[in-house]
Amino acid sequence: MIKIETCSLNGLCLSLADEPSAKVLDDITWFVAEMRHHLGEHIVDIVPAYVTVTLYFNPHSISRFELAKKLRLIFANKPDQLTQKAFTTHHMPVWYDPEICPDLASCALSSGMSVDQLVQLHCQSPYRVYAIGFMPGFAYLGDLPKPLQFSRKATPRLNVPKGAVAIAERQTAIYPAQTPGGWQVLGLCPTPLIDMNKPDICLLEVGDEVIFHPINEQEFQKLGGEVNKLGVLDE
Repeated sequence: MIKIETCSLNGLCLSLADEPSAKVLDDITWFVAEMRHHLGEHIVDIVPAYVTVTLYFNPHSISRFELAKKLRLIFANKPDQLTQKAFTTHHMPVWYDPEICPDLASCALSSGMSVDQLVQLHCQSPYRVYAIGFMPGFAYLGDLPKPLQFSRKATPRLNVPKGAVAIAERQTAIYPAQTPGGWQVLGLCPTPLIDMNKPDICLLEVGDEVIFHPINEQEFQKLGGEVNKLGVLDE
């Protein structure tokens, strides 16, 4: 059963669970696809994240009451087992180098692992996109293995470069553009996440799966990666 609450004049917040999980993400991606299919003419925007879907609708084409009724009917018909994979898997290359990304060495030291062991652990399991936020294209990926669950830096950096692969608490992420940031940076990814001329189009979507794999500096440059001219990381 879903919980439906009013969140604005033309918005509804749909809660599917209390805690995020891969199963909840599968339910969300299925539900979003069904909403677009059955209610597309009434929808202005859909914003899924963690355990909720925020739906903005056209109040001139459908009433809030009628929309809520249709949403409950759609969700009531959800199959017990979703037979089709409703998300995309992205293989993301990462150049892990402690000389470029000093947090890699400090996190390894704090965890009692070698740098190679930490990299292997970061690449060991796939991550799911729980939400898009902070800036266009910034995908919150989880869940990190417990040995990699480090706190954010006490003082954020002024310049985290585009493509920085970082960790904080239970999540990991790739910075889509240069920005201040407080996450622990482990490496650099050369794959563009967004076209800043079209910020509404993102490579990663909520529910998608991300698998990291290590590359060397030569492969990083061959794939179009560039080291920040201002210095990769400012301490």
